Amino acid sequence: LIPHTETSLDSSLNQEDGDDEEVWLYWIDNHKEPHGKSIRHLAQDAKDGQKSDVDIITYYRCQLNLFAKMCLDRQYLAINQISSQLPVDLILRCMFDDCLPYNLRASFCRLMLHMHVDRDPQEAVVPVRYARLWTEIPSKISVN
Repeated sequence: LIPHTETSLDSSLNQEDGDDEEVWLYWIDNHKEPHGKSIRHLAQDAKDGQKSDVDIITYYRCQLNLFAKMCLDRQYLAINQISSQLPVDLILRCMFDDCLPYNLRASFCRLMLHMHVDRDPQEAVVPVRYARLWTEIPSKISVN
């Protein structure tokens, strides 16, 4: 997907106490030191005004928006690569997490739409036509 460089972020699951799974972000800073933090803690610290956490959450949100745009219109090369890193259960967990800011949750929703919802197999649904043109209605009807 994206190599683990100084500007990349990666997501994974960390299971604590067997019941509550949290999403963790891992990144490497400018000094080549690895860091990791729960996305909930990042969101809370960003809400409290810590600039570094605001920057990380903003970067991650923009990265999710980029991934969603890469998957737009069923681009399966991107979908196959990104879906291996961000599975459905991880995206759903973040979409429904009330602790995360709305714009981050919206980015997860957008990614879910373009990566997992709008893809094959899809069936074309023909809507019922309630309106007709007068030219389509026959002037005479006969019963045989």
